[in-house]
Amino acid sequence: SSKDVIYNDLLPEKVEGSKYLTPAAYAQFAQRFYPEGLDVRLDIIDVSVSSTKSRSDGSYEAVVKAKKELKGLYGNARIHSYSDVLFFYVKGVLEEGQIKTLGISMVVDSKKHAQKQANREYRGLYAGISGGYSYSTLFSSELSSSTSEWQPMPGNAILPSIELHFMLTRGFGFATGVRMGTYSPSIYLDQFNGKLNTTFIDIDQDSYYPIYNISDLEEFREYQTYDIPVVMKFRTGTGKVGLYLDAGVMFSMFKSVNYSVSGVVSRKGEYPNLGNVILEDIDDYGYFTNKEYSSTDVYSLTPPSSGMSAMFSIGLAISPARNFMLKVGLTGSYGLTDLSYNAEDTSLGLPPVDYYHTTGRPLGETLLHAVSVDLGVYYKIF
Repeated sequence: SSKDVIYNDLLPEKVEGSKYLTPAAYAQFAQRFYPEGLDVRLDIIDVSVSSTKSRSDGSYEAVVKAKKELKGLYGNARIHSYSDVLFFYVKGVLEEGQIKTLGISMVVDSKKHAQKQANREYRGLYAGISGGYSYSTLFSSELSSSTSEWQPMPGNAILPSIELHFMLTRGFGFATGVRMGTYSPSIYLDQFNGKLNTTFIDIDQDSYYPIYNISDLEEFREYQTYDIPVVMKFRTGTGKVGLYLDAGVMFSMFKSVNYSVSGVVSRKGEYPNLGNVILEDIDDYGYFTNKEYSSTDVYSLTPPSSGMSAMFSIGLAISPARNFMLKVGLTGSYGLTDLSYNAEDTSLGLPPVDYYHTTGRPLGETLLHAVSVDLGVYYKIF
């Protein structure tokens, strides 16, 4: 058929041409370039037969390893000789104890034979578990600007997951699974002393300018998610150790979002409509001196409905034994969904010392990025 291939041992070195041809093209090549004929010798070295049916049509497959020698006059201009080992893939159907419809489906060189054997060995569905030690951080144009007093700080966590890999060949496949995600980024304010240029409204609907005295304030967020990656898998290498590269997307369902702050803050209010009078130490108005916030005081926020990230992985894939696979590598996820960072639930009575209340500027589109060091083990279940 047009899909069957034969190694073109008739092609001389330094001559442009296809290394593999269909049977019809191989015969035409011989007739065109070797009109005087060819001397061919074939010595069988080994024969291996598959112990199970190789295809759904009930056929069996044998691989014949043979040394092939040939010599002929190429294009009536130069002598071409070939001497090397080739592998003949022979397919036949066994009916009532007799072999029928026997034929050669492929003739390949040693390199392609090794590739086909590797693809056959690694093809299948793998199930496994993995764990990652991750660092996550928030990104927004406001935080990354040179005028921002607040700076993003990474948070770390362990990310356990269950995975399914379907390898079509040794070098290509697909993967999915479920990962328990915990991401705990924070933003940090080293020091701020002074009055904001943005007016706020107090409980009496009067406008005022907040005045802060802050040192070492940190705002925490913890996102707990169920992550579902869908990736394409690529692998290179011919031995038991190869380099892998995964690329795809990760869908996240948010389980919860928690919020807390840590630090010591003094807060006052200056009222321009009242002759620039300054109010302080009035808790009902949110004015206090050296108030200590603790990260153990945790508030629950309304989580986003879902999220999506671009996902990339690179590392080593190791085959210590048949049907087993290990991986060691790095995974990065680039958030594509806005976390609506300023959409807080005001009914919780959160203290007004977050990013917005200490800058007067809204935090725009906010994305969650993460990178992790991964270790996984997988077994081929079929």
